[in-house]
Amino acid sequence: METSFKQRCLEDWKTYHRKLLKTLRNEGLAALGEVSESDYIRVEERLRKIIKGPDQNALKPKAASKMIVSELKEELEAQGLPTDGTRNVLYQRVQKARRINRSRGRPLWVPPVEEEEEEVDEELDELISRIKLQEGNTEFWKRRFLGEDLTVGRGKPMDKENSELPDVLDDADIGEDTAKELKMMKLMKRKRKWSQLKAK
Repeated sequence: METSFKQRCLEDWKTYHRKLLKTLRNEGLAALGEVSESDYIRVEERLRKIIKGPDQNALKPKAASKMIVSELKEELEAQGLPTDGTRNVLYQRVQKARRINRSRGRPLWVPPVEEEEEEVDEELDELISRIKLQEGNTEFWKRRFLGEDLTVGRGKPMDKENSELPDVLDDADIGEDTAKELKMMKLMKRKRKWSQLKAK
């Protein structure tokens, strides 16, 4: 499948923010520290927007057969290839360049798209930066596996039953495995609460 470098970077960006959103949903308000529920909702909406991403068609290269001479020349020039000759010659060069790039695993060239300026909310970005992914933190996962109290020093996790947020990540486009993981984690949380109530 043809993917551009920009598209690949965007996929990595989405994957990272999908993990942040999953961590946020698992830990609740505790992941952000001392914040209000409205801030939590704003952060969640921002993460969903990032995961949804821009229009996908803008990142796909246009079919060479549908390109006009100026577009063919622009693509060749951007790759440092000669831009002289008839439309047929230019078309053949673009096709050959794309085949070579594809065979070498290089991303295909996509014409630059004028992106609309998105207003930067520094407060939201700061809140998002508070979410810590625990990938590779063996001590954290060891404690979690042993069922030790993970909320010490992190505040109380948000109570999902009293929240107005939906249980599923609708717009996050998560896979079936992630949905199963979320379901299992909710069941584990309920079992832990039940065992704590029985102990009292």
